Amino acid sequence: MFEVRRAAPGVELASAGKRSDGLYILLVGAVEVSDQGALPRGAMFGQHSLLSQAPATVTVRATSESIVLRLPAARFASFAAMYPPALMHLSEIAARPLSVRSTDRSS
Repeated sequence: MFEVRRAAPGVELASAGKRSDGLYILLVGAVEVSDQGALPRGAMFGQHSLLSQAPATVTVRATSESIVLRLPAARFASFAAMYPPALMHLSEIAARPLSVRSTDRSS
């Protein structure tokens, strides 16, 4: 159900004010959340927008060549219906803010 996607530096994977086009998991590379910090590898994002049907509240942008897994929004409903425990887990994760690492721009 997931697709493997490459993201060049500067590509927005999620945009504040727009509904997410999918659920993303960072595999390789670096992405930054609205200048708050970097997400760690393995981080998931986009779930809050998909679950709430609301626009994303943060922008997530690749800061280096990155590879992500993407579950398109159109397949998300199917995934949720097939795996209710996974949907419950995603709902719990979506209720928490994204966990970012601070980025030191002074070096």
